[in-house]
Amino acid sequence: MKTLISRTWVLGMKNRNLAATALALLALAGTVTQTPAQSTYTPYAFTNFAGMPGVSGSADGTGSAARFNSPSGVAVDSAGNVFVGDSSCIRKVTPDGVVTTLAGLAGTGGHADGTGSAARFNIATGVAVDSAGNVFVADTDNSTIREVTPEGVVTTLAGVWGGYGCEDGTGSAASFAWPYGVAVDSAGNVYVAAANCSTIREVTPMGVVTTLAGQAGRVGSADGTGTNALFHSPYGVAVDGTGNLYVADTVNNTIRKVTPFGTNWVVTTMAGLAQVSGSVDGTGSAARFNEPFGVAVDGRGNVFVADTGNNTIRMVTPGGVVTTLAGLTGTRGTNDGAGGAALFVNPTSVAVDSVGYVFVADNARVTRGTPCPGVCVPRDATATATVVNGFVVAVNITDGGCGYTNTPTVWITGGGGTGAQAVAVVANGLVIAVNMLDTGHNYTNTPAIVIAPPLIPQPTMGIAAMSLLSFSNLALGTNYQLQSFVGGAFLNVGAAFNAVSSTFTQLVSGTAGPISYRLATTPVPEQAYATAQVVNGFVVEATVTSSGSGYTTNPTVTILSQGGGSNATAIATVSGGSVTGITITSTGIGYTNTPAIIIASPPAMALCPVVTQVMELDIGNLYPYDNYQLEFAPVAGGAWSNLGIPFTPTSTTDTQHVDAGGDAGFFQVKYLP
Repeated sequence: MKTLISRTWVLGMKNRNLAATALALLALAGTVTQTPAQSTYTPYAFTNFAGMPGVSGSADGTGSAARFNSPSGVAVDSAGNVFVGDSSCIRKVTPDGVVTTLAGLAGTGGHADGTGSAARFNIATGVAVDSAGNVFVADTDNSTIREVTPEGVVTTLAGVWGGYGCEDGTGSAASFAWPYGVAVDSAGNVYVAAANCSTIREVTPMGVVTTLAGQAGRVGSADGTGTNALFHSPYGVAVDGTGNLYVADTVNNTIRKVTPFGTNWVVTTMAGLAQVSGSVDGTGSAARFNEPFGVAVDGRGNVFVADTGNNTIRMVTPGGVVTTLAGLTGTRGTNDGAGGAALFVNPTSVAVDSVGYVFVADNARVTRGTPCPGVCVPRDATATATVVNGFVVAVNITDGGCGYTNTPTVWITGGGGTGAQAVAVVANGLVIAVNMLDTGHNYTNTPAIVIAPPLIPQPTMGIAAMSLLSFSNLALGTNYQLQSFVGGAFLNVGAAFNAVSSTFTQLVSGTAGPISYRLATTPVPEQAYATAQVVNGFVVEATVTSSGSGYTTNPTVTILSQGGGSNATAIATVSGGSVTGITITSTGIGYTNTPAIIIASPPAMALCPVVTQVMELDIGNLYPYDNYQLEFAPVAGGAWSNLGIPFTPTSTTDTQHVDAGGDAGFFQVKYLP
């Protein structure tokens, strides 16, 4: 029976068809070069989308010809249009990078409702957009929540200019104190990250304002329900399709989740540790943030974070696993690039669209990111159809998928009609559009759109012989050194270590025997020696000739009956791990020659291992962050059985170790569907 010994893996997602490779176990000898697994860094590639990095202004235009003054909020609608809170204006950027001013007047602050440039804002920061194209704005210095229609008509939904506070109420009876982040759900409810109140608030479509969680004026980090939960200056908020809220709890350096439960709202901490800043990827409280401002959530529940103080963009999975997408901690800049090569200047907002593009506003620009090909978790693209008068007139992307290196086939099925055909458009590993080739006819219902999955590479495998050394009975707190027997002597392997457990295991190359390796205490203890002095048949004295080392207690001393006498006894004295003296406790009698003195050896000079022969399987051509299962069959064509649990590689290579006991056989790596 084969047993999986060890693996390196992290939790991930699965979504693919079978891709497997089989390899006969022909020999265990040989060496395989290994590629180290990457860290939890999950790089996205960012390029400038609109504006000129570092160059402020207010000009409309396309791409880098446009200018932004101080973009601090960003949102994206279902059509891929990006909306930006830009100081005294609300800007719109089309999917082609064309920038226009939707409402407000550049360089002119104020608090007037109106249409287009007749409206006034005073530091418009957070923005959110609903399914109808209405944009909701946190008008920060006016302490109001504003609404902008697709035609640019601006009204005040809640709060009143000059009425700074944290009071609930309807319309102008409610008050805000410099609100920052906003989000809107499918019912038109607007959620506000009220940083200066340290609360999360809701504004209904009728302008009714209530506090969902936190206590106005009281800061803290406690999880809990409603007012039992505490925040410390939350600046960012996002809402998913089921109504869960995600909060950048800025001063606490955490990402919080607010879940509706009946009429209550339950607050939990997804990632980060309250009041502890840093830049560490990890799970839950092991991760670290540095004053995160902006959050966004995609259709799979992944939360994207503008980690402002770290100048990075992060992602938190639904399970709380935090990875870094782009940016370099402690380094400010506006470079395009992938992963750490992309640079930001204190990014405060982030948005993600249905295709999978991530948008960031910072330093007079909007930049767009996409998962680097071969790094993202591959997943199928999805889309819906629009039918008008029996014709399929459009296909709308709902999820651009990821990992597409090919142009996938698109099927239009059902709906009662026939003949509709479409073709997918792929860029940066994403399906960014589906264009109609033929509208078909006679569709009485909406047909289903099926987009073929990305192609998955076939894994490769190499085998090398290894040995698992298992040591037991280590003395806690003792220093040990692993040694191998080479050329008639034991040589050190690696560095010495201090035992914190009574057991120790180590994988080594090749086939080792039980005496090929040992675990020696360090420094290596040395045996003590002494000689006796006999006078008139009595043992009257013992002299230490070698004090030895590594003694933790007084060792037993034995005076042999050599020399014709008997019954002589002695005790040893130890100081600093060495034998410093021998005291005769009984001289014995009848010694005609000098007897030998035997001093017991110091403890735990060396431990021998239990050796298990294992096979190292070096697997290549993997798709990072997807799930695989290692399987074994004893004979060709035999039944496959799982070895261990599924593993999720973080790079294109992975290493597994399998017990080499039992019969030889075949291995395969199965891609999990």
